[in-house]
Amino acid sequence: KRAMSSWEPEEEKLNYVYGLLVDSQNPHKAHSAYNELNSMCHAPEFSMYLVYLFTIAEVEGPAKASAGLIIKNKIRDDGELDAEVASFLHEHILQTLHSEYNLVRTTSSILLAEIAKKADASDRIVLVDSIVQLIDQSNFSTLQGTLLALNHISEDCNHLFLDERSKVTVSTMLERVFQFLQHPSEEIRKLAIGTCNQFIISPCLCLMKVLNEYIARLCALAQEEADEEVLKLICSGFVNMFDVRVEHVLSVAHDSVDTIMDFMVMCTGHESKLVAQEACEFWIAVTSYTELDLLGSRLDQVIPLLLDRLAYTEEDILGMERDLLDNAHEADEEKDIKPHFHKTKLHKHERGEGESVLSGPEEDDTFGQNEDDEDDEDD
Repeated sequence: KRAMSSWEPEEEKLNYVYGLLVDSQNPHKAHSAYNELNSMCHAPEFSMYLVYLFTIAEVEGPAKASAGLIIKNKIRDDGELDAEVASFLHEHILQTLHSEYNLVRTTSSILLAEIAKKADASDRIVLVDSIVQLIDQSNFSTLQGTLLALNHISEDCNHLFLDERSKVTVSTMLERVFQFLQHPSEEIRKLAIGTCNQFIISPCLCLMKVLNEYIARLCALAQEEADEEVLKLICSGFVNMFDVRVEHVLSVAHDSVDTIMDFMVMCTGHESKLVAQEACEFWIAVTSYTELDLLGSRLDQVIPLLLDRLAYTEEDILGMERDLLDNAHEADEEKDIKPHFHKTKLHKHERGEGESVLSGPEEDDTFGQNEDDEDDEDD
């Protein structure tokens, strides 16, 4: 096989693929461009051009991102890339986390998460360690790109870091990410908290070893945080802690419970619906823990807040009034009075990838992939 660093694209083919990627962003040309891209997506040489355009070529962000998403979808659908293409991709992909285009950094993080999912434990460790080493506080784009990649990998792969070497990697990553929990940028704080939160419910228990520190940092941040999305993530972290790790919280951070409770009371009454809805889940988790009465002293605060947060439209109220009038003379059935106990849900913060699935049965011989296929069909 030729050395990856010596591979160079042919200019005519490079311009052709780039033109298709540009056309795929044009509503008037997108259909034709997608069909053409679909027809070539199984050719290894075509994948090499996509990798080159995504990682090396100096082209506009949308075209780069389209190339990256096609590669990502190919890995997702086929399980792996041709060995030569995979080697070329691994050699160059990390440099896309430095891109000036946010769209490219986002695409790169999604692609890296897909690579991590398909990788074996050893390769996954190398990948995460390499990203952690790229963290650069002096360059915001690189910092955002690397933390976004770690966030996506943690979301998709937190359950895979179970062997001892993987745990060392996760512990190192969390230690590094902790440094950004109180970063001046709301976006960086969100990524840092979101990454750590993934390991609250994970079978990988690395966060549990430093849970006291994490809780202390969240409590410190909660005292001054104003961004509603950051507040929502802090609430989500505390909800999951009290839902699935309450025994651990009480054993290592008992002194912080009152601070957490006060914060959740404040968030339950928050003017932001986004924050208040997340905070309301906390009280379900707290009351589900029956070994200790965590809520008793705060019932006078919490119950009025929860009643105040009840949301009914005028139509709902009219409907309830009508139902009461219609059957007020009838005895209640058992199903009407049987208590219903709401359960918490474990929250995962979804991301929209804006994917275009470029795979199909049609093929094209632009990159010479059809010669063998035609012989097979004759047989």
